[in-house]
Amino acid sequence: MMKRRFIMLDLSKIRVDESKDIDPRTIFNNLPHKKSKYGYLRDVQSEVLDSWFLNRDNLDNIIKMNTGSGKTVVALLILQSCQNELDERCVYVVPDKYLVSQVIEEANNLGIKATSNINDYNFSQKKAILVTTIYSLINGLSKFGISPSSIDVGTFLIDDVHSCVNKGIEQSTINISRDENSELFNSILHLFYEDLKNQNHANLVKIRENDYTANPMLIPYWSWQKNSNAILELLYKYHDNFKFNLPLIENILTLCYCSITYNKIQITAKCLPIHKITKFYHAKRRIYMSATLNDDSVLVTNFDINMENIKTVISPKKSNDIGDRMILFPQGLNPNITDEEIKKYLVTKSKEIRVMILVPSFQRASFWSDVSDNTYTGETIDTIRDKKRGLDVLVNRYDGIDLANDACRLLVIDGLPEYQSLYQTIKSSCISNSKFIIKEKIQIIEQGMGRGVRSNVDYCGILLMGKKLIDVLYNQGGTSYFSNATKKQIELSNQISEQLINESLENIVSNFDYCLTQDARWVELSKRNISSVFSDSNLHISSESIALRNAFNMCLVRDYTSLQSIFNELLNGMEQNDFYGWLSQEKAEYINFQSPSDAQKIQLKAKNLNKQLLFPISGIELTPRTNKNINQINNIIQYRRQFADNNAYIIKVQSILYDLRFIPDSIDHNAPNKFEEAIKELGLLLGFGSSRPEREIGDGGPDNLWNINSCLSIIIECKSGTKTELISKNDCGQLLSSMQWFETKVNNPEIKGLPVLIHHSKIFAKDANPNELMKIITPIKLQELVENVGLFCKEVNNHPEDESFLLELVNKYFFNKNIISKYSESFLINE
Repeated sequence: MMKRRFIMLDLSKIRVDESKDIDPRTIFNNLPHKKSKYGYLRDVQSEVLDSWFLNRDNLDNIIKMNTGSGKTVVALLILQSCQNELDERCVYVVPDKYLVSQVIEEANNLGIKATSNINDYNFSQKKAILVTTIYSLINGLSKFGISPSSIDVGTFLIDDVHSCVNKGIEQSTINISRDENSELFNSILHLFYEDLKNQNHANLVKIRENDYTANPMLIPYWSWQKNSNAILELLYKYHDNFKFNLPLIENILTLCYCSITYNKIQITAKCLPIHKITKFYHAKRRIYMSATLNDDSVLVTNFDINMENIKTVISPKKSNDIGDRMILFPQGLNPNITDEEIKKYLVTKSKEIRVMILVPSFQRASFWSDVSDNTYTGETIDTIRDKKRGLDVLVNRYDGIDLANDACRLLVIDGLPEYQSLYQTIKSSCISNSKFIIKEKIQIIEQGMGRGVRSNVDYCGILLMGKKLIDVLYNQGGTSYFSNATKKQIELSNQISEQLINESLENIVSNFDYCLTQDARWVELSKRNISSVFSDSNLHISSESIALRNAFNMCLVRDYTSLQSIFNELLNGMEQNDFYGWLSQEKAEYINFQSPSDAQKIQLKAKNLNKQLLFPISGIELTPRTNKNINQINNIIQYRRQFADNNAYIIKVQSILYDLRFIPDSIDHNAPNKFEEAIKELGLLLGFGSSRPEREIGDGGPDNLWNINSCLSIIIECKSGTKTELISKNDCGQLLSSMQWFETKVNNPEIKGLPVLIHHSKIFAKDANPNELMKIITPIKLQELVENVGLFCKEVNNHPEDESFLLELVNKYFFNKNIISKYSESFLINE
């Protein structure tokens, strides 16, 4: 007979019912097992916890704290308070798995129960906080709303909310790869072929022929809405490929954008369909945490926050707990400083400290490949913190990475961030100079700048470089969109910079040593500088974001009655520019649900305001700009007057010339578009009439058109992505077609149209049939043109208002009717 085994119970673990603490500061003080480093809460933490506690019954609360101010501790205490008070499950959401482990470690150190396992017994029993990623929250099989076995949750806390939004949008986007799913790709292309043909036939041919120089195209909304059921049928044939995405948007395909380029199709919701995550949408409390960034619009457009329920942002009174940063723009102080010079300096510096280069693309990463130790991407990021010296490159990761202390002492932001989605690329090309796009990119840059300083005792030098980035900061008011604390640090750095205008790179960057050695005088200045920075407790939500989300929500329930008034209120009194045109196209897309005829009228007006937008179905006849009244010298003077000083003008010129490069096999699908836009801008700064007929007019027009004088125009086809040794029959045919377009549209024998091809080669293939007038701008000739434009503009600065002087300059550099004779070559034919 077996003996009975008795289990000895640990009675110390058993608690009788007693009231639980709900004040987060009391919870902190009573945590029995927290490590000694948590002796007390910082002032900023206490301020935020007190403010949240007073406002805890709000459905939505927004908390902003500087990086390194103890945000994770605050979040855990808030969730513990919610769990104690509501006796419901609490979920802590972060952007990626690395941050999950960080939060779990912090919770363990505090003695707060947390788990990353959704099936953990303690989570199910409301005794532990679940820490998970945004991917787990927002996906087509989410256990927080879409799955049949969804889990009830009382409180959600979204940390690093701007990063989470981007990842949430990725989850609600369907990517159809041409290589991996050619049948579906071709079916969708065929379905919309005629609609796309009416938009831009030449570009559509490039897409059809898998030509990577093709620009991405937007499927016209009227055709997309009409064919949404057919699209759903096609997608369901491949349901397993999209099981994490399709359930999020399958019922709202008419409220999606569809974009296509040579190698993929993307379908993405106009706003994040957060209503599909029902347990989040109906939670009792939702808390959003972020660093002190200056634009909160994504909270409305993507998390559907009702702004009437939020009176203020919860934040410390002061925002002076940020680490020490010296921020310098050497190429803004001296536009003659080259990227190569900066590279050489950084290589030398990397022998002493860790230098991190943050680049927007693999194409830009290649510039650093000859000197970098490692190139880190999303898949290779685990070991990024293991070094204290060297030069490493980080590709397109502006958030979600901590490079504290010696892991990064000099952070370089190289160039403007580039959009990864096709729709964002299309939108950016339509409203490239609007404050909307500039604000978005500055916010991304500021997130990147935060990678190198992770606490209030950390320090880091920040070097901003790249012609396009410097142009945005100096000429387009980019610095005004930074947060208060960052603006204050830039102001201090600018006081240093004022003493360094037009100095050598060596003299400029030597000042980083004040910060990097923590020179006592610099540290005192730096601390005094930010000591008076107050947090901005106001929400910064753009009126267009509110309007677009309201329109989206109305269409979710098929209530189209107030769409006109929503957009009329938004557009009333707004300057009628490119941005107004883009918003008008958005209006037309929504109005199309109720009145297709009215939508087309709105689209026609939008197209007239912004030539980059969709052509309406009919009723618009655009013609190229005329050659009348071209006063080249006056145009040069007027162009120069746009800029505050000589350096601002040169910065703009260099940002244009930077894009005039042959980039073979580029992974930057927007490179051809940037090249063509640079050709247009080059024409303008040289005083010509300049346009992009293929984008602005369509109907077989050339990539670019320069009107030199009343008798001469230059018809330009750009093949900046070519690397072939011969000019193909197809490329030749495009230029021939553009010549015919010019003759038909201009219809004036007194105006000569000179055909020019920008191409890697000057030799036509045997089966091509070039016109004898054709000229070729080869890489060598393009480089000569670029160099001479740079010299020309420096001399313009000497006497920018002197017409006689400027005329001499124009003739000196052949920037007149002889420009093509000077900067092109005659073609050959391969025998």
